[in-house]
Amino acid sequence: GGDKKDTVSFSVKKIQADNMLPNATLPVLLSVPALLYQTKKHAKGTDDSSTSEAVSFELSYWHTNMERVMCIEALRVDVSPISLDLDGSIIIDLHQFAEGFMSLEPTNSQQQEPR
Repeated sequence: GGDKKDTVSFSVKKIQADNMLPNATLPVLLSVPALLYQTKKHAKGTDDSSTSEAVSFELSYWHTNMERVMCIEALRVDVSPISLDLDGSIIIDLHQFAEGFMSLEPTNSQQQEPR
């Protein structure tokens, strides 16, 4: 323990990355919490269930008598389920790119001669 205890905490309600590719079949690329787990609102504005945070962080620590030393009492990081939706054509394009990249021959300047 120490003389003074502090707590740092924060949370993020929702994280979403949209698919910016033209003619994307899946408009949302990344969603936290996953769309399936996001709270649905009734017509009257009440929640179906309790809302969950995308990410929450809490750190509790004690200051010690020694300079620049603290004693961590508790650390909690919660991450909601993540949804990652990729169009299959993106995976195929990345695979073809990787195959092409791996088949490149090194140029003379990249080759080292044995000494």
